[in-house]
Amino acid sequence: MADDRLWRAVATIEVSNKSAGPLLLGTAGAVTIGRSERAGLRSPSPRIEMPRELARLRCTKSGWILENEGLTVGRKPRPVEVKGPEIAAQGGAVFSPHAWVLMSSGEWTLEWDVGVLVKVSLRPLEPGDEALSDAVDLPRRGAGAATITPEYVDLSEPQRRNMAALFAYRILGKPQPKDIYAVATRLLDTTPETWSVTRNRLKAQLPKLQNRLNRLRGKGNALSTADDVGRYLVDLTGTLGPEDLEDLDGLEIG
Repeated sequence: MADDRLWRAVATIEVSNKSAGPLLLGTAGAVTIGRSERAGLRSPSPRIEMPRELARLRCTKSGWILENEGLTVGRKPRPVEVKGPEIAAQGGAVFSPHAWVLMSSGEWTLEWDVGVLVKVSLRPLEPGDEALSDAVDLPRRGAGAATITPEYVDLSEPQRRNMAALFAYRILGKPQPKDIYAVATRLLDTTPETWSVTRNRLKAQLPKLQNRLNRLRGKGNALSTADDVGRYLVDLTGTLGPEDLEDLDGLEIG
């Protein structure tokens, strides 16, 4: 039984009646399901409803783990419906956003309704499958290319969207606005009545990320300003780029 837990999987992905695969999932690291150009299981459809990073599949000694982000473009996080050998209900079981689902060897189907239907199917390796193309996440742009060995920063989807709005000027190569929070608030929120809430959320989130980065960099390499953080995320590590602006409304940055 123990040897069967670390099982090699073959995956297909279907989005809006278009499919890709079968693809061979590696057992090292995680494979992203999404619209991002770097996703190992990349959406075969260009539909904007498909998030850039919807979920991840990670191989462990106990089986494959689905890490469901469930995040969508401008909508609430979505649950995932899972069908497989350990789920008794014929229609499958529904797991909430941010749930982790452990899947032992067998055939599994994962479905999300994110405005379009997203379906990922997993099955064990069969003879001849070793020749299939690998589903492997591509590295982030520019990671590790600058001094002080900067590395790609792992951001949650809400963090990524908020930081992209704050540093959209850097991504677009424009001058820094006088008030980056005001600009970002309007990119993220089209409802003036809630602008103060959005602005306060941004002002609380940025220092937390700044402190996290500085703990990793050490006292001698601290990022002292908001623009320093933007430079690190955009110019040095390539963590944020033009594709992160796709989901934002209006980019008239002065």
